[in-house]
Amino acid sequence: MLTLNLNILWTFIDLALIYFVLKRFLFKPVNEIIKKREDIINTSLDNAKKAEKDAESLKKSYEETISNVKAEADEIIEKAQKTAKKEYNSIIDTAKNDAEIIIKNAEKSMNDEKQKALRELQLNTTDFVIMAAEKIAEKSIDDDNNRRMIDAFISEAGEAH
Repeated sequence: MLTLNLNILWTFIDLALIYFVLKRFLFKPVNEIIKKREDIINTSLDNAKKAEKDAESLKKSYEETISNVKAEADEIIEKAQKTAKKEYNSIIDTAKNDAEIIIKNAEKSMNDEKQKALRELQLNTTDFVIMAAEKIAEKSIDDDNNRRMIDAFISEAGEAH
């Protein structure tokens, strides 16, 4: 039985020795490798989280920039529309003023032409009346007084019409 106890003792000693050898040469390096891998993974996860936060920050920044650009574009369009409307109104006002001036000038020119035509008609009528009176009286009317009387008569007749 003693042999059995001695075998058990050697088995425990062998197991303890194997345990210490395995612990020293296998578990320790494997644990170090596992620790290094955990550190690498944790660093990668931290970097990924940081990159994700940076990406979110950039996304928000881009969204703000886009909204600002849209607001600026809307403002520019609004200003352009206001400027165009002012220019349109200015052109319309200028055109109306020009049209009024042209109409006034045309009316004045028409009145001047009408007055000129009336004067020519009066002169022609005066000459015609004098010729008719000469033929009727068969004598020439040269007297300035008679001519003024006829002009006054034609003027009164022209104003009546």
